[in-house]
Amino acid sequence: MSPSPFCRLCEVSDDSTWREGRLALAFDNVEETAPLQHHLASYGLTAETTGNLVVLELENDTASIALEHFRLRESVDGVHYALLSPEQPLDTFPEQLAPLQVAIDRWDSAWIKPLLNQGRIVTHFQPIVRCGAPDSVFAHECLMRGISEDGQLVSPATLLAAARATGTLFHLDRLARTTAIRMAAAANVEGTIFINFNPNSIYNPEHCLRTTIQAVQESRLEPSRVVFEIVESEIIADFPRFRRIADFYRREGFRLAVDDLGAGYSDLNRVSELQPEFVKLDMDLTRNIHSDPSRQLVVGQILEIAADLGMKTIVEGIESAEEHAFLQAAGADYAQGYLFGRPAALV
Repeated sequence: MSPSPFCRLCEVSDDSTWREGRLALAFDNVEETAPLQHHLASYGLTAETTGNLVVLELENDTASIALEHFRLRESVDGVHYALLSPEQPLDTFPEQLAPLQVAIDRWDSAWIKPLLNQGRIVTHFQPIVRCGAPDSVFAHECLMRGISEDGQLVSPATLLAAARATGTLFHLDRLARTTAIRMAAAANVEGTIFINFNPNSIYNPEHCLRTTIQAVQESRLEPSRVVFEIVESEIIADFPRFRRIADFYRREGFRLAVDDLGAGYSDLNRVSELQPEFVKLDMDLTRNIHSDPSRQLVVGQILEIAADLGMKTIVEGIESAEEHAFLQAAGADYAQGYLFGRPAALV
């Protein structure tokens, strides 16, 4: 199913605006325009300067050369930018100004756009075991990895930072979801699969999630085998948005999990209202829990409340037999962590 022609978010822009038109730079300190002019002159470039404003014609590597000047500075506070069309009058753009750091981050992260356009995302799988029978794998969490141009793995944190800087979080989230589904099917992963998603990248579930539904159908996976999980803080930040997404997923037969419970907000009222099938306790709660009476009390209460609400619990970040033994005795249903297996490619 091809992206809808009316949705500008469905395609990854090639950022052609950085190769044509003009780049306007506004300085709080007018004296800082001279060093930039000197830097440009060393490359045989000139720029129009009016007071605290420097305007460059964008062609060849002009933008890269200009931004190179600012990379040598400890801070670019006090410098703002705007991209102008060739014919746009200089007195019409002040409302377009943004901090220059935004431009630098966007430029430095431009590598993610060809990565997304070429589909260079793979999925690694980490087992989730039954807490009372750690040799029995209940599910796998699907964890995205990027592939750089030279074939190296790119971490999720690096991918997410670049996607946020370039406004491509929607595209990364969509590609990660569909890749996870297809790779799970290709690897004949048994049992349940957990897939992360970011509700901020979804503005209309029926429209934005259609490729996910299509991937499940094409892979012949039972929707009930797929659990979509969301970080707790994202639910609380915009609960109405997430509720619409959750309702859509449930209508399609999928299940839900709340990730990182206890990492920040710990708003059990929202979680209980949502009634996810699974809640995952953050590793900050479970790390060395066998020797921390305070966290033992907190985790014990969370496990008890989840059980009373009919939600299965998954404890994350388990690295020692002592942690596992305590959490098993405390009543956790499932466990995940390096003790049971690291994320790995299965195909």
